[in-house]
Amino acid sequence: MIIREQRPSVKEIHLGGRINEHELEILVDCGATRNYINSEWVERFDLILKEDVAIVTEFGNNNTETSNKTISTSIFMPLLDKDRWITFYELEKSKNYFNIGIEILMNNDVRLDFGKDTISMEGKDYSFLHEEHQLDLDDLLCRNINFKCSEKKDIDKMISLYKENNYKYA
Repeated sequence: MIIREQRPSVKEIHLGGRINEHELEILVDCGATRNYINSEWVERFDLILKEDVAIVTEFGNNNTETSNKTISTSIFMPLLDKDRWITFYELEKSKNYFNIGIEILMNNDVRLDFGKDTISMEGKDYSFLHEEHQLDLDDLLCRNINFKCSEKKDIDKMISLYKENNYKYA
């Protein structure tokens, strides 16, 4: 997990995930009300778009984009230890490939508190901006990874990759 602070009042969380057996990084944006996918990834994963209600999205730089195409797909997020069916609006201008609203984590006993800079799992709070809690939190997150691999070495390899690439603090 990577935590980035853009401004004092806005934080982002980048989580590892998987769609159609492809590893990816998902942005959890505390300000997002919808889920978005960049059009490049729609093509890369051969996802099927459908017509939907048109929405206008305003980016942080005050640019806007209108989209009326969505995809619904299953995404595996190790933090949640399960697949989630999510609907994304397609955007061409978005610099983030996958952007989900914070409500996606508000179940499964996972809670984020940006005011206190904590993540709660299994009833225990961890500060996600303080290094002294990093090892405990990384171990807890890795225990929640449930890759359906046939051999233990595959699971160990995936845990190692996630620890190296996703569950670090910026």
